[in-house]
Amino acid sequence: MADIAGIADRHGIQSHFYADDAQLYLTCHRSEVTATTSWLTCCIDKIAHWLASNQQTDLLLCTAKGSPPDMSVTPGSVNVWPSTEGRNLGILFDSTLSLKTHVTQLVGRCYG
Repeated sequence: MADIAGIADRHGIQSHFYADDAQLYLTCHRSEVTATTSWLTCCIDKIAHWLASNQQTDLLLCTAKGSPPDMSVTPGSVNVWPSTEGRNLGILFDSTLSLKTHVTQLVGRCYG
């Protein structure tokens, strides 16, 4: 994992690691999305050998206003399209970070 963190650091991308999961984080303005995803793709290409052993890769684009752009990231030769939601440490996030999906699911489990 230290090698992957080093690659992310050299690309200016924040990273978090849990057991068998690696997460890369970066922020940008809406006008910089294309350049930022290109930068992210370059970083992921550098760690593709590690990703090949992973079971799952998720991409969640979050925006402060409006819908996120409809675009993919291509690490290696695999297109990864944004998910409408993603789980992080048991919390279900959506692209608007409203937590509505998580709360609805949690309430359903408690009273369903």
